[in-house]
Amino acid sequence: GLGIGSKLGGSNVFGDQTVKNFIDQFGNPNPGGGFSIISFLTLLGDWKIILLISLIIILGWIFYHRRKNSLLFFTAITSTLIISEILKFLFHRFRPVPGWSTLTGVGYSFPSNHALIAVVFYGLLCYFLTLVWKKKWEKGVLIIFTSLLVLFIGWSRIRLGVHWMSDVVGGWSLGASLLISFISLSQKWYKDKLKSKI
Repeated sequence: GLGIGSKLGGSNVFGDQTVKNFIDQFGNPNPGGGFSIISFLTLLGDWKIILLISLIIILGWIFYHRRKNSLLFFTAITSTLIISEILKFLFHRFRPVPGWSTLTGVGYSFPSNHALIAVVFYGLLCYFLTLVWKKKWEKGVLIIFTSLLVLFIGWSRIRLGVHWMSDVVGGWSLGASLLISFISLSQKWYKDKLKSKI
């Protein structure tokens, strides 16, 4: 898949270099290095921010005796971060060098950790909220908002020049697979809980 292609093809896989050359024409999206929409979007996918918010959510669930929710959330976030680091080490892909600044990312490039963790974290939040919100239009708006947020977080990494396009697409794809697995596990736990009450 994308991972093997990125390992073998370097920056020439799946039109990565073409996309980078096109984006570089627009210059640095954050020349001052301060706060901007693009920096805010990428911050929302930062693993440290997500881990902090996750700990607050987990503590809240423990307080309200939602231990299975907290265990699933903890397992999902930590395992996703570990998987991301393992894959980065295995594929050993170097990041692009932005043509308009000295901005560089930390660590290897594939997959994009921001894209991957954003899908799992915000996807799980969306899932748990849809269990609480009863109106269909509310659920619809929430799903659309979450999907756009994840897309924009991934796009910010490409726009800032710290990831190839295939890094982000690979992160999204793997994140979606993990998200489906975690949601399936949650549903299984919920069904087992109902059966135990019968």
